[in-house]
Amino acid sequence: MTTALPPSGVKRFGATALVAALAIGLAVALPPFLSFVVASGANIPAPDLARDYAIGVVWALLLGASILAWPVSRGDRRALLGIWGVKCVVALGLMLPYEANYWTLDAYDYFDFPRNMLYGWQSFGFGMGTDNVMALSWLHQQLLPASYHALKMSCAMLGLLAVYLFYRAAQLYMGRADRRVLYVLAFVPSSLFWSSILGKDPIVLLGVALYTYGFVAWYRARRLRYVAVLLFGVLLAAAMRLWLAPILLAPLWVVAVRLAPGPIRRAAWLAAGGAVVLFGMKLVRQYTTLASLQEVMDTADALARALAMGGSGEEPPRPLTSVGSVVTFLPLGLFTALFRPLPGEVPNPFGLMAGVENVALLLFAGFAALRARLRDFLDPVVLWAVALLGAWGSLYAFLSYSNLGSAARFKLQILPVLLLLLLYLARRRTPERAAGLRPRSRAG
Repeated sequence: MTTALPPSGVKRFGATALVAALAIGLAVALPPFLSFVVASGANIPAPDLARDYAIGVVWALLLGASILAWPVSRGDRRALLGIWGVKCVVALGLMLPYEANYWTLDAYDYFDFPRNMLYGWQSFGFGMGTDNVMALSWLHQQLLPASYHALKMSCAMLGLLAVYLFYRAAQLYMGRADRRVLYVLAFVPSSLFWSSILGKDPIVLLGVALYTYGFVAWYRARRLRYVAVLLFGVLLAAAMRLWLAPILLAPLWVVAVRLAPGPIRRAAWLAAGGAVVLFGMKLVRQYTTLASLQEVMDTADALARALAMGGSGEEPPRPLTSVGSVVTFLPLGLFTALFRPLPGEVPNPFGLMAGVENVALLLFAGFAALRARLRDFLDPVVLWAVALLGAWGSLYAFLSYSNLGSAARFKLQILPVLLLLLLYLARRRTPERAAGLRPRSRAG
């Protein structure tokens, strides 16, 4: 005669069997996987790659556990834990073949140099991106055991925090939560990959995210502390790439003109902006060799050829030697910065991934353009987003064109803003949901 197990006993037996199966599976798979890790990490300057990887895995688990203490809602916490799990798979798994294929990644120097050269607090400097990453790497290795993979996971966590701040900015603007937006921002392939690498890119992304959150929160609440968040974001991004400071600040002037009550104050803001531009031109002439318009044209031409190397490099179809040639080049350059490479333009797996993503992004942009209404662009936040994309694209039109492989990585800086703008323009406009979808305007 047999006795059936009670329901609680069945659950305990099932949990025990699952744990045992996982343990057996790990025991069988771990040695071959560690061999794969060691073989893939041949370019990583670490004396013991298995130990380095193990430290990275433990640190990834601890960073994931820290999400449980984040001051966010329970639903957001669950979503963040899931996104972090995927980022760990990418950074600690899918990125291994990428690292095995490239032996000259800047990430190796960011990890290695602070261990063998003199770095410390004195190495931090505004606008000195490489030195600042080296100094941060040095600080990281003072607090934790030296591990390339652990340092990479810290950068990946900064990328996750940046994505969440973009989502919170969207939530503040719309006045309601929609975690589908969070998943879109997190799982766009180029965003998922490039925000998880060891380098400047996750740090720059976090700076732009703080700036975006600070601006939207200020627009909604008009509180001074959000201006501090905005400025900190600008400083963080500019600490990595100095030219991002004017790119991020210029759209604020556009919004100030839009929000100014009355023609006199708008004219005053226009005049103030013109004065700042003239002062900036004076500083450029004083501290650089750009003393004439022709030298500016020569610099634009040099930027458009600066990274034209390797299989993904290309040069403009004609020299940029005049204002007319630069103006006619800009539409192609802007399109390149935002929507290239296209399939077949970069002959490797990462180029194929970026090409497919850009085709989808381009189709979605066309759909959003068809659904957009002119009144959408009168909204100060939408106007800010368009101005930011224009300011960023005006510079990266040249840099991105010269190397389509780098273009996919450069676009990470602005991709969440582009996605949020397109999602807003493509939103449903049914009458019964109009009140919930149309955010309150402070512009009057």
